[in-house]
Amino acid sequence: MSASRSPLNSNDSASVFLNGGDGTFSNEEIPVLPGELEINNPSDVVIDDLNSDGVDDVVYGDYNQGVTVLLGLGNGLFTKTNQHQFSGLTDIGLADFNQDGDLDVVASNDSSQKLSVFLGSGDGTLATGTEFSVGGYSNSVDVGDVNGDGNLDLITGNTGYSSGSVSLLLGLGNGSFGAATNYFEDDSVASAALGDLDGDHDLDLLWTTDPGSGLVPTLSWRLNSGSGSFGETNQFLLEETELEQVELADLDGDGYPDLIALSGGSLFTFRNEI
Repeated sequence: MSASRSPLNSNDSASVFLNGGDGTFSNEEIPVLPGELEINNPSDVVIDDLNSDGVDDVVYGDYNQGVTVLLGLGNGLFTKTNQHQFSGLTDIGLADFNQDGDLDVVASNDSSQKLSVFLGSGDGTLATGTEFSVGGYSNSVDVGDVNGDGNLDLITGNTGYSSGSVSLLLGLGNGSFGAATNYFEDDSVASAALGDLDGDHDLDLLWTTDPGSGLVPTLSWRLNSGSGSFGETNQFLLEETELEQVELADLDGDGYPDLIALSGGSLFTFRNEI
């Protein structure tokens, strides 16, 4: 997940660096779509096989241009299929929300208090987006089955006029979602993520605040009861470190997800001791 809005490189282009198979990458910068893809204000990029041809494809998110699908040709190059234009895109995710075997796209948006879901057709194209209301202007989105019903759910980290929130939208299994449940914060929520923090096989909720008023940033989490509802907020202060983007992964192999976070030009890790 990413909320970065700096150019991908100095030429405002998207590029591929081929893997040498030994953990190194070629020095040759290969333009993805020479002269065809307008790079304006990149927010995120995700990779998966959208048309089931065995070749990885790219879904590119641009803050001003919206969502663009690039189908892989198998040689490091891509061809553009379709684009859904809107402004305010901050983060994107890929998952099969309607259980038809095809990957769909979700995009968060900080220009409206809504997120958009684009259902995939299986050939690399996306249907027109459907909007769902959340508790603020969303900076991030994450996907997972929170209540264990087999349907994928969504969370967003949001900014409000005087506060922030984390929104939970339960999936219905058909590409649609129920009304948002909002967990409110005193400050803007910069990023939110799902992960099994306590090893009970339920997805818990973690987020970081990004205060713009000189308050101390925080890292907070709520443990899942097992049914998609969450307990009380646990929190610790981050002193002056504002974490802009958070991801969860088991970094030390103990079976519990740890925290990886970006702050400015620095990368931080936090070991899970819950």
